Amino acid sequence: MKSTLFIILFSFNFLRVFSQDPYSGQYEIRKTSKSPILDGVLETTFWPKNSFKDFVPKYCTPMLNQPTRASLLMDDSFLYIAIQATNNLNEDFNGKPREFDDPKIFEDDVLEILFHNDGSVIYHHIVINFYGAVYDSFTRIERGEAELSWNSGLSCAISKTTGLLNQRTLELKIPLQNLNINPKQPNFRFNISRSQQRILKIKAPIDESNTKDKKRKKIAPKDLERIMITESSFFQIGEN
Repeated sequence: MKSTLFIILFSFNFLRVFSQDPYSGQYEIRKTSKSPILDGVLETTFWPKNSFKDFVPKYCTPMLNQPTRASLLMDDSFLYIAIQATNNLNEDFNGKPREFDDPKIFEDDVLEILFHNDGSVIYHHIVINFYGAVYDSFTRIERGEAELSWNSGLSCAISKTTGLLNQRTLELKIPLQNLNINPKQPNFRFNISRSQQRILKIKAPIDESNTKDKKRKKIAPKDLERIMITESSFFQIGEN
């Protein structure tokens, strides 16, 4: 059984809508008659290879060194999302297990999922790190205020691949009713983004000038730290 679902991109900034449809994207979510086993191991009989989409650089970030891809399926009750994220071999995924709705999750490498139904005055926001911590809320578009009382009811399983491939695989299951999605009229807007934070150490030479005798004193290079955030997205997003 197959149901055609067209989804048009709705893009968001952190907890605030900043632009609508800067780049139009569509994705067909297929309807399934069975449920996956949530264990982080993707069954090829459930997750078709041609349903996966590669993330693209967001906001003119450099080309992706750590690719991400995702697939979405649904039945009459749930939305299923599979996400595979790759990292550098010698680096772990930044983050740790956290309490539910801990705002410090934004200091981690995270996946953000945003949902909006046409005509609705709110959008739903789910954040998950690679250790299973979840932060979810809905935001009133006109006010830009996040309401943490909302619970997505998300179920998640994560598996880890090491060796030649440093990868996390996530399988998510979200009740459609919690997203106000009608399975008989399932058109809605969404996007999935991956945000990675890295602290780079840069050696910067520092010179001091003596203005009186015009002599220059050389000082040894100093380690400076710079936080670099790389983002990628399920859909292509243009600059606002």
